[in-house]
Amino acid sequence: TLMSAISFFGIAQDINFYPIKTPEVLSELSVTDIIQDADGYLWIATYQGVYRYDGYEVQQYWMYDSLEKRVPNQYIRFVFKDKNSNLYAVTSEFGIRKYNKQLNKFELVYRNNGVSI
Repeated sequence: TLMSAISFFGIAQDINFYPIKTPEVLSELSVTDIIQDADGYLWIATYQGVYRYDGYEVQQYWMYDSLEKRVPNQYIRFVFKDKNSNLYAVTSEFGIRKYNKQLNKFELVYRNNGVSI
């Protein structure tokens, strides 16, 4: 087991796990992916958009089209970071969005013209 291996190599230490209180908004969602960014936020991709969890509060991020209208399908397939720690959300039908930290929103960087990816 992991604990046996840790003890064998002499790096045993007390490891404490604490359950987090799941915000009510997250308990109803179908999660497709989770990633942690360089600032420690958990980004949660769901069928209903992207959520950011800071350990206390949840913020929802909606995806918008080029005319700043909310897109009807908020299904996020997955989230990922590039080598510069930029965060991206890949949508089911509306392309790839990059998180703009200064504006606190996701911006379109690639549009797949409605073809599911």
